[in-house]
Amino acid sequence: MSRILGIFTCFNRKEKTLKCLQSLQSGNPNLDFHFLAVDDKSTDGTADALAALPQVTLISGSGNLYYTGGMRIGIQEARKLSEAYDYVLLFNDDVEFYSHAIERLANLGEYRGKRSGEQAALRQTGPVTEKKQADAKKGRKTGGRQTDMKAGTGRPIRSDNNRIWVGATCDRQGRLSYGGIRKKSRFRPSFQILMAEEGKQALCHTFNANCVLIPWEIFRTGPDMDEHFRHSLGDFDYGLQLWKQGNEIAVSDFFVGICEDNPPDGTWRDTRLSRRERFRLKEQPKGLPAGEWFYFIHKYFGFFSACVYTAVPYVKILLGRPT
Repeated sequence: MSRILGIFTCFNRKEKTLKCLQSLQSGNPNLDFHFLAVDDKSTDGTADALAALPQVTLISGSGNLYYTGGMRIGIQEARKLSEAYDYVLLFNDDVEFYSHAIERLANLGEYRGKRSGEQAALRQTGPVTEKKQADAKKGRKTGGRQTDMKAGTGRPIRSDNNRIWVGATCDRQGRLSYGGIRKKSRFRPSFQILMAEEGKQALCHTFNANCVLIPWEIFRTGPDMDEHFRHSLGDFDYGLQLWKQGNEIAVSDFFVGICEDNPPDGTWRDTRLSRRERFRLKEQPKGLPAGEWFYFIHKYFGFFSACVYTAVPYVKILLGRPT
């Protein structure tokens, strides 16, 4: 029985959080779960409910951690644990997991087939259906990073066959909502969200961390989530760091559960709001703060691209266009 350490952060959605944990445990009876939860000062009783669960280790946040801050602390604390696990599962507590979903991911992770022709890693991009690409564009448009999936990147490739597995999620209409992320350009922050075609594989550069299964040894020797990010971009950056270390990242050919994409309504992406309000919301932690966006683009695409593409969201807001 594989031992899984689940890491998540939570704030004020007690019912969803408890339902998520219950679905993971009851839906995957052949896995042994322990959870490390970072509660960022919830006021709805989430912390008390989690503290009562024997399989949960609770960490109390400052109340100002946001997503990336909470996950960073969870990852750091997990590395301090004396006991070892087979896998670490990074997940969001608003995912409604399907039965046996993580067991299926773990089975993919334990597969040791003949892979010599694929060991060139991202030189083979793997098939992605046109329908899934179209659904991805409908359900989500992801801004930001890019990594060359072809030869000549100078990226080291691990000689073993351990992989990081990303579990794709769908919305309630069955459209792809979160999954693996592939860079579309070497020079600008443009990305494609994807899942694999049935029975095939699809390698990617990074991921949405709504459901990511990481072999313990890769996790133990891996990076932290970058402290420059507070909320968004942290999982993108974390995955890119893992990829640059030589780890293969693959996405499932099945949905692990339901997770609705965040709608633009009431956010800086909402074109119905005034320009002034969109500018204000953009610079909030849950928006796309200029400093964090510039840092991210500079880190993966260079200084010139950072100067250009940090300005693009402001231009789009001024023109009243969606971002």
